[in-house]
Amino acid sequence: TQGEGILLSAMARDDYPAVRRLAWRSVRRSNPSFEAEDFDPMASREQRLEAIESLGLPQARPDSDLLERLEAEAAHVNIEIGE
Repeated sequence: TQGEGILLSAMARDDYPAVRRLAWRSVRRSNPSFEAEDFDPMASREQRLEAIESLGLPQARPDSDLLERLEAEAAHVNIEIGE
């Protein structure tokens, strides 16, 4: 689905592991057969891309025009969480 494709894009491309983890959790909610360890939000981008490919969701590709529009509209401001 389109929404799933955007989630997969976030899993692959987002700068923040927490965002990648939330996207993965959402994908798993609609695909309960996936296990938590099937995707590591802390992995390198290459490893994340491999994991996403191995999920076998070829129909879940985001519309490239929509994705570009959403990325253009997004505020790209790095945040820092002091702990």
